[in-house]
Amino acid sequence: MTTRNRELASIIDASGNITATGNLTVSGTTLTASSTVETHADPLIELNTGAGSNSNDLGFVFERGSTGDNACIIWDESSDGFAVGTTTATGTSTGNMTFTSGDFAAGKVTVDNVLINGTTIGHTSDTDLITLADGLVTVAGEISVTTLDIGGTNVSATAAELNIMDGVTSTAAELNILGGVTATAAEINFLDGDTSATGTTLAAADRVIVNDGGTMKQVALSDFETFFESEIDTFSTIDINGGTIDGATVGANSASSGAFTTLSASGALTGTLGTAAQGNVTSLGTLTTLTVDNVIINGTTIGHTGDTDLLTVASGVLTVAGELDAASLDISGDADIDGTLEADAITIDGVTLSETIADTVGAMVGSNTESGITVAYQDGDNTLDFTVGTLNQDTTGTAATVTTAAQPAITSLGTLTTLTVDNVIVNGTTIGHTGDTDLLTLASGILTVAGEVQATTLDIGGTNITATAAELNIIDGDTSAVSTTLVDADRVIVNDNGTMKQVAMSDVKSYNPGKTTEEIQDVVGAMFTSNTETRIAATYEDGDGTIDLVADSAPTYMRIVARSGNIDCSALNATLTVVARSGNVSVGVT
Repeated sequence: MTTRNRELASIIDASGNITATGNLTVSGTTLTASSTVETHADPLIELNTGAGSNSNDLGFVFERGSTGDNACIIWDESSDGFAVGTTTATGTSTGNMTFTSGDFAAGKVTVDNVLINGTTIGHTSDTDLITLADGLVTVAGEISVTTLDIGGTNVSATAAELNIMDGVTSTAAELNILGGVTATAAEINFLDGDTSATGTTLAAADRVIVNDGGTMKQVALSDFETFFESEIDTFSTIDINGGTIDGATVGANSASSGAFTTLSASGALTGTLGTAAQGNVTSLGTLTTLTVDNVIINGTTIGHTGDTDLLTVASGVLTVAGELDAASLDISGDADIDGTLEADAITIDGVTLSETIADTVGAMVGSNTESGITVAYQDGDNTLDFTVGTLNQDTTGTAATVTTAAQPAITSLGTLTTLTVDNVIVNGTTIGHTGDTDLLTLASGILTVAGEVQATTLDIGGTNITATAAELNIIDGDTSAVSTTLVDADRVIVNDNGTMKQVAMSDVKSYNPGKTTEEIQDVVGAMFTSNTETRIAATYEDGDGTIDLVADSAPTYMRIVARSGNIDCSALNATLTVVARSGNVSVGVT
């Protein structure tokens, strides 16, 4: 046996197994192994060893045979990032591989400060900022966007304009009255509930917002005139139960004027007291809200004019939505703190918190039985000394068996610098599209969208906004109007001393009933009796509210011009000339 044969016999046994005690160096270009199981004790596997620079894609290609294109997990050198997908490339391919992005399943993914876990997407300090469900995105914080699209209609109001409604305590149903508004801040300010007013001369073409049987409309003042006139015509009597105003009898045919100097009533008084100081008032009924200087009490909340819901009171619970600043705090029972507890110093039974934690951890490792490693707790400086024995084991498990693209066994990853899923890129605190990488920016409690948000529905604080954009656009300030016949059940929006309400037309009619029938008859009668007539005499009968007209029996020549509409004429002993500019004219002659 030659020396070479003896050397080979020392490493190859009778079954063909090779055991080498030294290093194996292969100088060729190809290493082919037909083994079905391969294990390595080395915790790191290096590819592309010795490269001074690189233009090739790096990673693993998995042969799939007739099942389909090969699978790959690679470093894509051209895009400077990791990729998972399918490819027609093989292990002998070089350069820039062509691949199709594939699915990647993971229980939890962290990309810089962005954490994706189950149905939530968040920041490392606010992990459940965004929750996804079927057709629903819930943001547990603030949304910052450049534009907002609701149901396909863009909301053009700026954040400053929308802040006009900051602090509104209305329900979603009340806000739905304004659903889809495109009005400017100046236009919305007219509904803000303040006490300022602008004097103007009203014209028939001016508009008032009216609830027409549940539909908000702008109605011309001329329609109000028609409504009030028709209601006045139906008055038979107006009953005022006696009394005087500064000596003038209330209810007489002549007008009365003056002011009450003394008012007595046996029932309830409504309205506003004219004197601020009310020293005789010792108790009040249940108030809807109370403001004392800068302190506001409303419902279950107590706050400052700049922070109205600072305190919330419930049975046995006081909730402070802010910071509690106290000289001292004594809690006799248990304390449940949902958040961060910050203190200059904490002691437990006279021992500092840090010493207590150090002693607890030291006892945990000092009383435990370790294998292959020894741990010594140094109580003097609160440190742990670890001494690791010689490692001589093979490494097996997930890290050694990543041979396919789909990895359902992987439920979490370390912190990634970036992640690309199809056309979605997660990098740092941003989530975006390959064509708009910083579309979403995440921070603690804040989601900023640098683009347009489009949603089929909008949910604020758990309540759905059901108003359409078309309904909100009614108060946009345009000059269009819808003519309608007003009835008592129709509604108008009224500023009730700072509170916006829908008020029935019947209430408006009660507040402003217009002139009485007698007053209208007197005005019309004066128009006839003070006029100079020709060939006709007019007499106003005040007793029954009628006008007697007596015409001269001599022939009269009349010329009637119909400029618009229809005119019916009848002439006796007269020559009648009729000219119709537009419309129809009907003439009867005897």
